[in-house]
Amino acid sequence: LSLAPVVRELADPSLPYLWSAVAAPNGNIYAAGGPASTRSAIFELNRAGQLRTFAEVDGMNIFAMALDRNGRLYAATSPDGKIYRFNASGAAE
Repeated sequence: LSLAPVVRELADPSLPYLWSAVAAPNGNIYAAGGPASTRSAIFELNRAGQLRTFAEVDGMNIFAMALDRNGRLYAATSPDGKIYRFNASGAAE
């Protein structure tokens, strides 16, 4: 482990907590957390610094995310223990 050379705010999704983040091969960053309501949002930050809501799912918190070798995003929610897979447009499959 080592310290980052610089710390700067990239975006503000206005959530109390961000629990998980994953970097995509194209340079985009997906971040999620909670709780904002009974639904959790996944945010996508692109390389230009633009933040958008990528997807919303039922569940109070998203504690884990991963990308498969095809670039599909997976997210796990708590406390209900569901795992969602998303297509490129952000729809749960």
